[in-house]
Amino acid sequence: LSAMPLDEIRVHHGSARFRGERATTGLAREVSDYNLVVKRDGVGIVAKLDFSVPGRKGTQRIEGRVDTKSGDMRLKVRLDQLPLAPYAAILPSNVYVHSNSALHDTQLQVVVNRKDRTIAVDGSAALSHLDVRAPRISRHLLADLNLRGQGRLTLDLAREMVRLSKGEASVGKLTALIDGSVLRYRTAPAFDLHVKVPTVDCQDVVDSLVPNVAPMLIGMSCHGSASLRLNLGLDTKDMRSLKLEYKPLLRKVEIDSLGKYIRFDVLQRPFEHHTRQKDGTLYTFVTGPGSERWTTMEALTEHMPKVVTTTEDGSFFWHKGFSLNQIRSAFITNLLRGRFVRGASTISQQVVKNLFFVEFEKTLARKLQEAVITWQMERTLEKAQILELYFNIIEFGPQIYGIRAAASHYFNRPPSDLTLLQSIWLGSIIPNPKAFYHQFTKGTVKASWQKYLCWIGGVMRKREKITDAERARLGSCHVVFGGGTDGSEKPEDEGLGHDAAVDANGDPVPGANATGDDKPLPPPKARPPAPDAARRAPPRPSKRKQAPSVADDEQP
Repeated sequence: LSAMPLDEIRVHHGSARFRGERATTGLAREVSDYNLVVKRDGVGIVAKLDFSVPGRKGTQRIEGRVDTKSGDMRLKVRLDQLPLAPYAAILPSNVYVHSNSALHDTQLQVVVNRKDRTIAVDGSAALSHLDVRAPRISRHLLADLNLRGQGRLTLDLAREMVRLSKGEASVGKLTALIDGSVLRYRTAPAFDLHVKVPTVDCQDVVDSLVPNVAPMLIGMSCHGSASLRLNLGLDTKDMRSLKLEYKPLLRKVEIDSLGKYIRFDVLQRPFEHHTRQKDGTLYTFVTGPGSERWTTMEALTEHMPKVVTTTEDGSFFWHKGFSLNQIRSAFITNLLRGRFVRGASTISQQVVKNLFFVEFEKTLARKLQEAVITWQMERTLEKAQILELYFNIIEFGPQIYGIRAAASHYFNRPPSDLTLLQSIWLGSIIPNPKAFYHQFTKGTVKASWQKYLCWIGGVMRKREKITDAERARLGSCHVVFGGGTDGSEKPEDEGLGHDAAVDANGDPVPGANATGDDKPLPPPKARPPAPDAARRAPPRPSKRKQAPSVADDEQP
């Protein structure tokens, strides 16, 4: 620009087209009539672009100035009721516009300081009637969005820092205040994020999010108000530096209805349960109280609840549906591995996911819907009811759903007769039962997995969920499929039975056993002491499969 051999350039009633514009838009292909002025101003160059939109009031303006000596630049943008259809070709491919899609109430200022190597964008903007496809947010198209935002975004190239201050983002009537920064964004980023959602009516939140983000909650109604504070800090040089604070504040929030798709009353009687298989087919079975395959808590071995509240959700009986400690720990694990290897769902969340969602999905929208339903379920059902649902619907293998089917398939016995070791093994495969099914088909459990089972037993002992004797009976944790004994069974009472010799007063005769022999009963065989497994680090069960983590809320 500084070498431009002219002092001024003017364009009147100009028009422009985009090369490579999408041919399927079916919309206007030219930029609206515009006027452009570019001229010298001292040591700088000033440019001003004005254009109008046929049938719309107001003038759109972009103006700026470049200092040809310092390289500094200042740009001002003012747009109002600007239709987006004519500019569809230059929008991201995941953004879809309609004839009424528009950018309005937009005022932006861009300042470039070449000496300090900073770029600052300050102002506000609003978009209406926009469709966006964002797979990480939702598997569904986010349709007819109305978005607003403002704040100051600074890019510091010298310090490798991006900072957002006084940020504000709104969807419908829901507003979030955002401040944060990213340091060392090119090498090892360090994140610092603070989000605050001011007090908002519960129904306003539903109306703003449900139609696009939470289709399973369409028709939901509630009253009361809520606010939220979220603080997140992470230095990627040390993933364990993660700081996560989540402080929701609910003021007399009550959910009147979760909509037409979510009802808890149907769970009190037999109901159909649907699950999607890997081949895309839908597997359906009938369960629920009163059904043939239903198992009550009274008909279940006492070991299974102790196992799953060790391996899956250590704070189940204390939390209200969610565990911040599990979320933080899973976050760290996934960051350290660089991929998703572990979830943070509580037992309550797993029940909701299995009951009401057929399709497999890892999106923000799914987590939001699960959270709302889980919160209401915890307020509607007792913990025992939730746990009972859990044991009757979770998967234990290919088309093996529920503890009754699992106990019969693997060990040829009812759920009430499962031994401690059998219970531990069943609990250990819950995170990925199809992947661990090969243990059953081969008829043996690898030594590495046996060590993992023993480690779980050691943790249970340390938490006083089992006794020293029970831990000792686990031995080397050799699992026996098909119904055979594995050594962890509770031994029958050793002593006088109902056929023991008694005297005239009905008292047992010393030295006489149940067979009438006068020989004293032999002492029970000594058993090896239990290994101090609780102090050992969990062994690697396999190089190919990742063992599930013990719930971090109770980690030793």
